[in-house]
Order: sequence, then C-alpha cells, then structure tokens
Amino acid sequence: MSTSSFSCLLLRTLMTFFFLVPFTSSISFRFPSFDPNSTTLFYEGDASVFNGAIQMNDYEYFARNGRITYSHRVPIWDSATQRLTRLTDFTTHFVFSITTLGNPIYGHGLVFYRAAPDFDTPQNSNGGFLGMFNTTTLGTPSRNQIVTVEFDTYVNTPWDPPVPHTGICVNTLASVKYLPWNISLHNGFKANAWVDYSSS
Repeated sequence: MSTSSFSCLLLRTLMTFFFLVPFTSSISFRFPSFDPNSTTLFYEGDASVFNGAIQMNDYEYFARNGRITYSHRVPIWDSATQRLTRLTDFTTHFVFSITTLGNPIYGHGLVFYRAAPDFDTPQNSNGGFLGMFNTTTLGTPSRNQIVTVEFDTYVNTPWDPPVPHTGICVNTLASVKYLPWNISLHNGFKANAWVDYSSS
C-alpha cells in the first residue's frame, strides 16, 4: 500500500469516526442576584424580586403561589429525533430560605421542577398542590411529564408521607423517595440545595 493510499484511508477513517462521535455542548447560567426587569427569567403569580432575592408569595394572603421559570429551553434529550435516545446529565445548585414568621400555620413548601416548555401553572394549584397540579391533573399522572424535588413543609394526605420532607416526585405529588425535613428547626435559615441528575 502506498503512502498516499494509506493517508487517504486514514483520513477517511478519521472522518467517519468524527462523524459518528456526537457533538456536545454545555449550558451554564448563574444568578448571584435577581433583576425584576430581566428577560432571562419569567416571574409568575406572586413571585417577585426584593433586594436582589426572589420572594415566592405574599405572606399576608393564604392560598397563593409564585413561580420562576428560566426563559430558554434546556435540552436533556436529542432534539433532532424528539426522543429520549441521548439523555444528558445536569446539576443545579440554589440557596433558599423558608420563613414562617412565627406563625403556627404557614405555606406548603417549595419545588424545583423539570417539565415540558409548554407547562403552565394549573388553576387551583395552590396549597398542597405546590403550584404543580390540581385535582384534575393529579389524578392523571400519565398526562403529566414533570419531575420535582420538593421541600414540603406540610403533610397533605393522601399523597404525602407522614412527615414534612424533601422528596423526589415523578408525574405526581407522591414522593418516590423522601427524607424527613422539619422546617421548624430551619426556620429562616439559608438552605443550600443541589439537584444532580445522571442519565446513565
């Protein structure tokens, strides 16, 4: 085999290899403080910015909720085929504080969620529904395409475990895994949360 034939074969092999290797890109964003005029985040319901932090609901009223949504799609599967054939990992970290203001009755908690881009807050989804479900959508988990990590401060029967908790929920409010979490021991403290998802 001549040198030029070998070089051509090597080049063809390398080109084939490079075309078979999937190209990846990384998405990263950081919000050290929040701007109420930002177009990167959507503030919905009672969510508002106060002193560079997000306040999720107005504590003077019951049965309310707030939500913040990142305005760009964050793909976790192969968008060319619209199938979950090439899943990807993701990691997020956020700091939050839940304050009861000394009241024995307080809100139901906080949720980090991953959902389809067209997911809207259902009507009548406040309180124990955590702004994610209502009586209609909770009863049809096959229609829901949502994964949540909940910091649940109030026990709602029949779906909650018997204690306030941190839980992982898939298409419903019933935690598939949970650990007890008592808000009265952490009232007003800053909590650091990391959510890691491994596709393998």
